[in-house]
Amino acid sequence: MDAALASAERNDRMVLVNVYTDWCEFCRKMDQEVYPDSTVRATLARFFDTVRLNAESSDSVSYMGRMTTEADLARELGIRSYPTLLFLDSQGKLILQINGYMPAPDFDRMLRYLGSEAYRSVEYAEFAFGQD
Repeated sequence: MDAALASAERNDRMVLVNVYTDWCEFCRKMDQEVYPDSTVRATLARFFDTVRLNAESSDSVSYMGRMTTEADLARELGIRSYPTLLFLDSQGKLILQINGYMPAPDFDRMLRYLGSEAYRSVEYAEFAFGQD
């Protein structure tokens, strides 16, 4: 996590944290159908540094300068459903949390909305569905 935040700060990007579990059907669906989508991959590469966080793993992770386990960090962040997507600015501040599966076109639209920082000045509905 700290490495992704440092990279995001250096490159003026955001961090997307994909919180998942091995047993989660919709987590696997995101991995199989959404993340491989070429449009999603291009948008992620343009705007985000990405991190996968297994909410049940005892693997170590560094976050905000301290070591913990992935499972403990997920608990500390209040994650209770999967998948959970955390969008952080380069300082680690939470911008948006999305719980659940999103189809590739919807996910890409959300990535562009956040990555382009349109969220600072435009409501999502206006961004996503245009203006008349």
